[in-house]
Amino acid sequence: MKGLLGNAFAPLTFEVGFLEASFDKVHEATLEWRRGQFFATVEATEVKGPLSELLRGLEPFCKLGRRDLILETRSHWTARFDSAADATSWTGHLASVLGCRGVLVRCAPDTNLMYGGVKLDLLGPERREWLNYVRSICASKDGDRWRFDAVGEVQPFEQIEKYKTRKIADRFTPDMLEQYCAAFGIALFDGTFYGPRGALIVCRPPENEVGITLAELRRRAGLE
Repeated sequence: MKGLLGNAFAPLTFEVGFLEASFDKVHEATLEWRRGQFFATVEATEVKGPLSELLRGLEPFCKLGRRDLILETRSHWTARFDSAADATSWTGHLASVLGCRGVLVRCAPDTNLMYGGVKLDLLGPERREWLNYVRSICASKDGDRWRFDAVGEVQPFEQIEKYKTRKIADRFTPDMLEQYCAAFGIALFDGTFYGPRGALIVCRPPENEVGITLAELRRRAGLE
């Protein structure tokens, strides 16, 4: 399946959050958000370099601790990767805090150990019928079958004729996700789109925890 950096850093790159706000504002808001949680310490370090190097800063991967990589991009969006590959709460919450749009994407293959799917969520600053979601499109594996969902306000760039394709997995594909992101000015699968400026936020839990490597994380996700 198509993916960022050829999925060499998956599952870290399976889910990415974007906020339509400056790097400095997103960095500050993320720090404040993390410091309001249960972590014993929250520390931030400025980083710089290619995406392939910066993603290494998310190791080791811990169950209770968290690491956030906040990156500027070659656009008006700021991106975020995290050690849990879970951008949902960050994108939705900070879109409201910063009064901006947020985009949440997921693109993952279906393996024996992990359900696959392609998803795009567009979020706004105001509360709506369902939290602050403006539009949500998803084709994903759910148990032993695939399902497709599209709710909210249809966007002008959508290829809605494909949503009736017989094979459910083909109703929203990685290529379509890439094209939809491009309509927002996001070059989703282009590694040079991200950075070089960034910040690594390390959140440590109250108790010491031994983490695992990216290689072990990939093995547990069925990617090796």
